[in-house]
Amino acid sequence: MAKTGRNERCPCGSGKKYKHCCLAKDESAALAARQERMTAAGAHAADHLPYHHPRFCADCNAEIDAAANAVIPPCQ
Repeated sequence: MAKTGRNERCPCGSGKKYKHCCLAKDESAALAARQERMTAAGAHAADHLPYHHPRFCADCNAEIDAAANAVIPPCQ
C-alpha cells in the first residue's frame, strides 16, 4: 500500500486533504505503536542490566560462567 501524501485527498473518503483530516490520528497511532515496541524491548533489557543476581538473571549468569570457563578452565 502506498503512503498517502500530506496534500492528497484523505483515504477515509471525507474529501479533505489528508493533513487536515486523518494525519494527526495516524501519526499518534504510529507513535503509540513505536512506544509499545520500545516498552516491550525495554522490559527484557531491564532484566539484563550490569547487576546480575543469581535469582534474577540465571540465564545471564550461565552465559558469563561459560565464557569465563572458556578463557580460564575451572579448577579441578
